[in-house]
Amino acid sequence: MRYWNIDLAATATKATTIAEGIRTSADQMYRAIDALDWSGLARQSVDTRCVREVAQMRVLAAAYDDLATALNTGDSAMGTPVSQLRTDYDTLVRDRYTIHHDWTVVDDSSDDETRAQEAANQTVRLQRLADDLGWADHNCAAAVGKAVDAINQLTPETAGLNPRLAREDVDAFRNGTATTEQIQRLRWATTLSPEQIDALSSGEQVTIPQQQLDYLTSVMRDLDGLSVTQISQLGSGLPADQAKMVQAGLADAMQLASNPQITSTGLTAAQGGKVGVDFGGLGALPSQVRTTLTQEPKVAIGPKQDLLTISTLLGQGSPSLAQGTDADRALLNQATNIAAHKYHPVVSAPFDVGDTFDPLDDKIASQILGQAGRDSGAVHDFFTGDGMDAVVPPGTKFDNQAAIGTLLDHNWHGDDSGVTTMLKTVDTDATSANPHINSDAGQSARQIANYVAEHRDSLFRLTGETDGPDGLYKDPVSIGEANPKMVAQLGDTLANYIPAMAGVRDSDLVAHGFYDNNAGDFSQSSMKNVFAVIDTDPDAGKRFTANAYQSVADLNQLFGATGMKDYSLAEWAGHIDQAAQDGAALEIGARTTDALTAQKEKMALFDGAREVAAFGLKRVPGAGDLLELGWKSVSSDVRLSTLGAVPDVAEHVDTSPYGSIPAQTYNILQGIASAPGNVDLRSDPNIGRYFDQETGALRSFEDIRSDGGQSSKTNLAELNTHVGNYSGGLSEYRARWDLGHGREPGAAPK
Repeated sequence: MRYWNIDLAATATKATTIAEGIRTSADQMYRAIDALDWSGLARQSVDTRCVREVAQMRVLAAAYDDLATALNTGDSAMGTPVSQLRTDYDTLVRDRYTIHHDWTVVDDSSDDETRAQEAANQTVRLQRLADDLGWADHNCAAAVGKAVDAINQLTPETAGLNPRLAREDVDAFRNGTATTEQIQRLRWATTLSPEQIDALSSGEQVTIPQQQLDYLTSVMRDLDGLSVTQISQLGSGLPADQAKMVQAGLADAMQLASNPQITSTGLTAAQGGKVGVDFGGLGALPSQVRTTLTQEPKVAIGPKQDLLTISTLLGQGSPSLAQGTDADRALLNQATNIAAHKYHPVVSAPFDVGDTFDPLDDKIASQILGQAGRDSGAVHDFFTGDGMDAVVPPGTKFDNQAAIGTLLDHNWHGDDSGVTTMLKTVDTDATSANPHINSDAGQSARQIANYVAEHRDSLFRLTGETDGPDGLYKDPVSIGEANPKMVAQLGDTLANYIPAMAGVRDSDLVAHGFYDNNAGDFSQSSMKNVFAVIDTDPDAGKRFTANAYQSVADLNQLFGATGMKDYSLAEWAGHIDQAAQDGAALEIGARTTDALTAQKEKMALFDGAREVAAFGLKRVPGAGDLLELGWKSVSSDVRLSTLGAVPDVAEHVDTSPYGSIPAQTYNILQGIASAPGNVDLRSDPNIGRYFDQETGALRSFEDIRSDGGQSSKTNLAELNTHVGNYSGGLSEYRARWDLGHGREPGAAPK
């Protein structure tokens, strides 16, 4: 403590000198440029840039002023207590007192009570001074830290970037002479903070320093005139590890330069901003890359190979920077154009065999879709059409429904992994904690579901598979038969939105955004068609159906868990059940008109759904309409959190021959048992018997069904009666369940 030196004022003086120097330099720069004898657009451009630079320099000077103020304030606040503590320390030590590290003063030299009291008084005084010093130090550190953070933000590593260095760096990358410093500079130019990356994925504008955007734009301009192949070989003359770094840096540079969310001024095109000057966009990319990404791909392999080369190059960059970029949007559009291409085969035939797909096109398109399809923002824009007009030829409009049709109404001949990746991106984003990403996924899913619902018949018989007179050239094939992996993922993706399709409130869901403010609710007919299309692949149909009845069980449980007053839950559950039944009947009916065969396939589908749920159930003969199920699944193949507020409860399924009523009742009882703040129900005269008297846990459905040696029919009828007596709302719930099926309350299933 005797050697403490609180001399912050000297450092404050240096900070003030720096601030004054920055202001002087800014004024001199402005006067020098203002004095130049020129006019027109060049003068206007330079004046605008000069004013911007002067403003940034003055902000930096102000940050150094804040640093000086923080240091001077800290010097004053800490100087007094430090001086007093040092003086008192010396005085007390001379008087033979001992001072400990916590500023406790003790008298070890005598038993004098007066000295002991003085030691206690000095302890209080010194500890108070020490506290004052601690708080002054804390406040000073916070103020200095804030000023230093501001300075660091205004003078980042990117501050050394400029167009001249960009030209030198590109030349060095091309010639294989790049230094470590030049490679590092490219990395600096393509680096965003974690906060900026989060903002990028949230669809927000991300402001970067002007010199960083200028460097990126200059790199793009220095690549103008080079072919796509030449651009992809940038850095190839360097050692392998350095070449890899250059390729990754170039990929990131292209993604950032083509991202409209990246801005240096906050200006948009509508506000007079320019691509490559104020913000990123497709127009900032190298000329040949831009041409390849916008011109219609020709039948010849060259343009398609260039697109694949661009996709491969961008794949070497950071996925966190590939968020909502025009480069990815354009790749998705061009891959779709390739998939839509047809060529006329030269064959001898007694009739015109029509157009045929080139299998190489499918492979190229799929690879490109697989790469760009990981960009959540671009995938959303592709499926919804938002922002896609920027990446199509001038004068044309992007048709998102037609584009979706190209991907789905197409036999990929085993190369459907690219489309599957896009659907998987929506699937993953459906439960994202980021509200923007989550909502975007729902909007994408709605557009996909709209297409599926409106084009059921063409997806039953893929358009490209019925060429020739009367479809004689090829046998009709469904989307599920042609592309089982894609349909499996389509089912998994749309499974997130089964409750939303049925009309469940968006606020009750984990996956948001499906409801369309313009189009309104998803109709029951549309939902039925979605089930039918996904049922074209047996495995996908089983899993989708299992997910559907997971949602039915969730809705039943939610009714019990939330006070048994929201009867809309029963209607929504009924919508789901009816759509699953009708969809199955539609799909089977499209393949067979034999009633017995149709019934067997219908039962197989729903038995298979049970097997997916990992319960190992068997069909019970004479069970009537076993399609009305209400059960809780615990299979890893079935979504367990389609609804956000459903409690985690025990597994259950109804295998009795008495339909879904007991199953529904048990689901509701599960909800009652799991309701937040529920009292011990073991003593309840109606439902107490259904809880373990020792643990209070709800007994299993199987245990309840076989209770007391009575028949399952008797036990399940009593279950309905007792839970009905407890809740008082079961009869209305049943009525609304029937209403959800489009039938009168109490009427037999259709």
